[in-house]
Amino acid sequence: MDGFVSIGGGQIYSMVQFRNVAHGTDMNDWWDNGNNQIAFCRGDRGFIAINNEGYDLKETLQGKGRRGGREGREGKEGEEEEKGEKGERERKGRRERGDDERGREGRKGIGLQHDDKVNVTLYLNGTVDEQVTLTFNLTRPDVATLDPTSESSITVGPGAVDPEHRVTVIGIEGAGVGHTALVMNATPRVNMSTGSWEFVRVSVSHTRDLDYLSDAVGWLYFAAWSVSFYPQVYVNWRRRSVIGLHFDFLSLNTLGFLLYGVFNGCLFWSAEVKAQYFERHKYGVNPVQLNDVIFSIHAFFACIVQVVQCLAYERGDQQVSKTARGIFGTLALGSVVALVLGAAAVVQWLDFLYFISYVKLFITLIKYIPQAYYNYRRKSTSGWSIGNIVLDFTGGLLSITQMFIIAYNYNDWGSIFGDPTKFGLGLFSVVFDVFFMVQHYALYRGNNNDGGGYKRDLDSPTPPPLLTHSSSLTESASSVDYGATGTSY
Repeated sequence: MDGFVSIGGGQIYSMVQFRNVAHGTDMNDWWDNGNNQIAFCRGDRGFIAINNEGYDLKETLQGKGRRGGREGREGKEGEEEEKGEKGERERKGRRERGDDERGREGRKGIGLQHDDKVNVTLYLNGTVDEQVTLTFNLTRPDVATLDPTSESSITVGPGAVDPEHRVTVIGIEGAGVGHTALVMNATPRVNMSTGSWEFVRVSVSHTRDLDYLSDAVGWLYFAAWSVSFYPQVYVNWRRRSVIGLHFDFLSLNTLGFLLYGVFNGCLFWSAEVKAQYFERHKYGVNPVQLNDVIFSIHAFFACIVQVVQCLAYERGDQQVSKTARGIFGTLALGSVVALVLGAAAVVQWLDFLYFISYVKLFITLIKYIPQAYYNYRRKSTSGWSIGNIVLDFTGGLLSITQMFIIAYNYNDWGSIFGDPTKFGLGLFSVVFDVFFMVQHYALYRGNNNDGGGYKRDLDSPTPPPLLTHSSSLTESASSVDYGATGTSY
């Protein structure tokens, strides 16, 4: 359709897809001016509204300036060039800052309860070559329905279109809850860009109080997981020793958070990756938020701090086992191969990111085993911070709790049982945390030696003897034969 369509207004969150003409490709992308007015265009024609002022897309791309809103369209050509240059500078600035590619993840959609009602305003500008009918539907009418007093379809053109139409969405009182989407379709489709579509996500919940509780729980587990790295750092610093911390666990954990950070960063910042994701998940939202990016980067650098401590502090003859090095090398090689395939466009970048996310999941499944067996062989948790485990357990339990709160509030049990990998891994981590706490508080309580009879004070100037080491995944130099004392926090 030669012209422009946007959905927005008031406090309504909206998303409208448009062809990324400015970048000279057919890639689907998203554009939001921050005022809930979002543009759709066809080819190199149409108008984009920025702060209620119209821009002729074709002339703007060719550097001929802006049409100047209503005044410009009425023929005030003297203002066109000046305002066009200003508009071009604004768009250039947004492109440099990445604002034009913020993506749908910046908008959560409309939140409703049973008896809530909210307006979604459709603005139309420009002209169309032939008559076009815009029809509005909800993907799940059992969750929400259109207000019977609002227009479920409108007809525009040919010629100039009406300046404004209003569509109202209302939650079904006393009915089900869940997620749906208000979708706009155009007939005939020939007047729309190939593959383009427009929608607004609508979520109907039992109560807003559970939304607030979910947010609070989310921040609590974010804090618990973020702080969980530092008790081990403190224990290492206080003892000036890393004996008791298994190097296999640390090496796998470091690789896992590196890959997790790459996954989150690319899916959050890369316009190309986001476009690929939304192409596959038409009505989806970006699963990665800013706090996910911050956490993964922070976790990786916290692991690096522990690696540096391993190099600087007493470690005996501990080293990463041959088995762990083999696993580490295999996973790293697979990730590099996937990276090369992505760079060569054999697979999409999103597929590369999915691959490394599976690597991270595999690491999560195996990384605790060396440390658990290490503690068992020594009959001690000395040097292994129980504070790390308690905080990780707290974060994991709160994370699972939040999943159940959201599932109940939106009747979205598929988010838990429909994705057993995510839920299962969270539960797996909590179970291992419980196992570590049983080791520390019950099985080996008060035992600060390795079970071989060797003890020493933290302040003793005499180092323990260096003994032979094993190369298995669950044993390393001082894992079995090396004494370690000191309080773990």
